Amino acid sequence: MPTASSTISVIDYAEFAALEERLQKQRGPTSKEGYEIWKRYDSSIREAMRRHGKAAGWDAGVDFYHGGDWFHQLYDGFALRTTTALSPQLLHDLQVVVAQHHSDAVLSFGGEMDTPMRGLDVLITPSAIYVAWYEQSAATCRRKIKKTEVQIL
Repeated sequence: MPTASSTISVIDYAEFAALEERLQKQRGPTSKEGYEIWKRYDSSIREAMRRHGKAAGWDAGVDFYHGGDWFHQLYDGFALRTTTALSPQLLHDLQVVVAQHHSDAVLSFGGEMDTPMRGLDVLITPSAIYVAWYEQSAATCRRKIKKTEVQIL
């Protein structure tokens, strides 16, 4: 069973977008049983998120928002609605779930509109955690995270 490494890498947004594209191509098409596989993956992610905050669908009072639509059996994504649940421990716990699901699994989430983290993008793989700020350099991303006073780096 794979293990997770909690190293958080801050990267330029262009590098982040290229990484997302490469991982998407690597995943390939969905399978016939993809939805059931994704449901188990999504459920495990939500369980980890609930240890740190609230994760739900169409509920405005949640930390992690998911519209309920499935993506791919190896990919799930959430919107970050608050900063209260964001921590290095949360990122590590989510990475453990990703690593246990599959060696090619990916989880992404980002800061939603009207939050201090608007523009933050997080990509979690079994071996790494990447953060970037939309269309910004790694240095700007670090400054913006520091300005929010969220301690994830």
